[in-house]
Amino acid sequence: MTVQMNMRLSEKLISDIDFVAQILGVTRSEWLKVKFAEFVKEQKEILLEELEMKFVREQITETEFKKKAGYAPTKAMMYAQKQIKQAAQNYLSDMTNKALKRKYGY
Repeated sequence: MTVQMNMRLSEKLISDIDFVAQILGVTRSEWLKVKFAEFVKEQKEILLEELEMKFVREQITETEFKKKAGYAPTKAMMYAQKQIKQAAQNYLSDMTNKALKRKYGY
């Protein structure tokens, strides 16, 4: 199934698109469909990676991730989230211990 989408483009852009399509020996519509699909796929991958990183860093919840990404976090993402949380807790604990040693000489 396809859906028609209308867009207003500058004459210069249309001229450039026509040039590329002519050199490649394809129609303007064929070239635009391919390039538009490639661009959308790349952007979707980038945005999903950003969402995954936000989840791993606990900047968004599991529910928010599911709602935005359309799928549940993977086991690897859950594991990475736990590892980062544990590393942060260890770091804070070490810093607290060092501060106490400096202050009280423990």
